[in-house]
Amino acid sequence: MNKALNIGAFLGALICIGLSYSAISYLDLSATYALHPLMAIVYVTLCVFLLGVLGFKGIRGWVSAFRSLATIGMTVGLVIFILVLHSVGSLIK
Repeated sequence: MNKALNIGAFLGALICIGLSYSAISYLDLSATYALHPLMAIVYVTLCVFLLGVLGFKGIRGWVSAFRSLATIGMTVGLVIFILVLHSVGSLIK
């Protein structure tokens, strides 16, 4: 179960990075959303972060340790990047 959680969190982090790239690239700035798409990705990424922390229990070797650390690093970096991007965009707007 913990190994599947570890792998699932890693794949979730990769999916969140792809979603953020597509949201940034194809975002319609004239549309009004109830929840900004980038903020929705932040919430999903935070959930993946929590799964990544829980996935630390599934570490059995150096590959799974690297996968866990990469998951945590990618999710923290993505959340910081999106929050900075969103706050700067709000200031400019």
